[in-house]
Amino acid sequence: MARTRETSHLRKDLHSAAQELETIGFLEPQPEHKRFQKVGAGVYEVVFEKKTPPLALHPQPVLSTPFAETQRHLYQALIDRHISHDEAVAFLSSPDYPDKMIQEKIEVHDWLVERGDPRISKSASGYLVMSIRKRYSRPEGFATTAERLAAQTKVREQEAERAEQERQRQERERAQYDADVQKVCDYLASLPNDAAREDLEQKAVATNRLWRDVYYQSHGSDRHEFWRMEILKSYILKLQMHSGGEGEKTS
Repeated sequence: MARTRETSHLRKDLHSAAQELETIGFLEPQPEHKRFQKVGAGVYEVVFEKKTPPLALHPQPVLSTPFAETQRHLYQALIDRHISHDEAVAFLSSPDYPDKMIQEKIEVHDWLVERGDPRISKSASGYLVMSIRKRYSRPEGFATTAERLAAQTKVREQEAERAEQERQRQERERAQYDADVQKVCDYLASLPNDAAREDLEQKAVATNRLWRDVYYQSHGSDRHEFWRMEILKSYILKLQMHSGGEGEKTS
């Protein structure tokens, strides 16, 4: 635009027209100093930039109830893995492709992607589409999320069951030990005096070759009472078993 005495009026007219086109969204907005750029003495370049229309968004699938709630996450999962809207809706609308099967194929796709499997190297989305259409067999070593959770739950239940069985076993052993100790105490209390009780203890120690040395070595330690009770328990319970429950008593 060469400079003449009408230049300033022409610039105003052009700028006013450009603003109208900006208002209706035809041109990108530009300030006047950027729209009219001086390129030489008395020469200006006028810049018009057509506004780029916004990208059209894919419409969401229209799925009839009661399928809308149950299938929405499957639709989004397919779209996130670059499956087209039309194909996703076709899969989810057809009784030939049950939701459970589609979910499994999506998980297989993700499993193969994580491992960099060559089967999906050319086109992961293409593989996913074909795996649904042709109902590919699941690859060796694959398990669905539901199957892995079920296996983990089973392991936890088995561990809990073993722990409970062990707790019950220990409880039975403690109860039996307490009952045996009570029998020993009752038997010792039934003897006429301390001399009789000391005599019985010495007989019990003398006849117990397995724990006799430990009994003497533990004198003065915290473990001595434990070994004393073990030896007395073994001796007295055998006496009661052989004598029908009473055992021998020293008068």
